[in-house]
Amino acid sequence: MAEESPKYLSYPFVLNTHFSKFRGKPVSFVGKVHSNSGAKLQLKNKNEDFITVESFNGDTSVEGFVEIRGIVKSNDSIEFKDFTQFNKEFNIDQFEEMVQFYQSNHSGLCF
Repeated sequence: MAEESPKYLSYPFVLNTHFSKFRGKPVSFVGKVHSNSGAKLQLKNKNEDFITVESFNGDTSVEGFVEIRGIVKSNDSIEFKDFTQFNKEFNIDQFEEMVQFYQSNHSGLCF
């Protein structure tokens, strides 16, 4: 009998403008921490749009640019699963341009 490989969730990178298409699905979203209460994060993108990260892990030291992996709950919120902290040299403009290009040309690969 063949051994089953572990199942991993895919977290495609999206912008907040793509949230309606991904409601209830796993995504990766990158933004800059605007506020952090430990239970919730509020991120903003380069256009100053705000996204709320619900059920955050309680780490109030998280700041700067972060990648949040989670499930889209609404057009402006994600339920937290995991995160990656980026360094100060992260370029949000280039990143969002790359995500827009990817979603415009290859979104069918996501699900």
